[in-house]
Amino acid sequence: MRRTFCVLFLCMVATCGTVHAAALNPFCPVRVAQVHRVAGAPDAPIYSVTLEARGALSVSGTIAFHADDTWYALNFPTVALTPYDYRRASGLARFTQRSYESKPFYAQFPVGARFDAIYVMRARDAQGTVSCTPPAGVGVHVIAPATPKPIVRTHARIENPRTDVFASPPPSAIPLRAVYIPPPGRVDCALAFAPAQMTFEAQAHDRPWDVDTPRPTEAIVDVLVAPTGAVVDARIHATSGDAGLDRQALRAARHSVYAAGRAFCKPTWGEYRFPVIFR
Repeated sequence: MRRTFCVLFLCMVATCGTVHAAALNPFCPVRVAQVHRVAGAPDAPIYSVTLEARGALSVSGTIAFHADDTWYALNFPTVALTPYDYRRASGLARFTQRSYESKPFYAQFPVGARFDAIYVMRARDAQGTVSCTPPAGVGVHVIAPATPKPIVRTHARIENPRTDVFASPPPSAIPLRAVYIPPPGRVDCALAFAPAQMTFEAQAHDRPWDVDTPRPTEAIVDVLVAPTGAVVDARIHATSGDAGLDRQALRAARHSVYAAGRAFCKPTWGEYRFPVIFR
């Protein structure tokens, strides 16, 4: 069975339990989840920022932003990350995926900008202060596209998205001020930033279908790729609704070959999203 690149618009009929996403950066307790422009003048925009983590915690720290050849830093105070259960649909499956996220806080920048890189530079929690390893590509959820280029869905559809991240700041909110900083690392090489890439795809194999099992269906796997290109972890991002098919998707993801991503001219940790469609 070869992996098929397509987008399916189907009735979602299967159901399974909670699925936890893989972590993008194993050396940082928190990462940026969403950034949205919500208010402010063109020359002083205000953005909502939310964070996510692998579990419940309280954290403060510094976020780096890059836009228009300029780097900014934003120091954020302690925020609590609490559970949020997303209802997702993928292929034929409906499932719940738990994320630990902060409420929005707000950041004001000195100029209007289109961000192309965002990452947590430093984080402080109950365990101490961590200087975070920049993830591959240095972006919000930097996920390498499936190769070759035909369209494929690499995110399960969210049926209950958060709406507070798009709302204007409440009157009591005081936006944090972002400041200019020098580049946090080298950017003078031929390829300073790049996501992790797959260089060889192992094939998943269908098992015999049960008489009552609907098809086609798909599974999506998050693969954590080390700076050496080795697979460190693979977890189901979106279930097929069938445990046997999920195992086949995990096996294919783990046995594929990857090239490490890059950040600041060096190989680094990155995440590759591996979709498999079973027909």
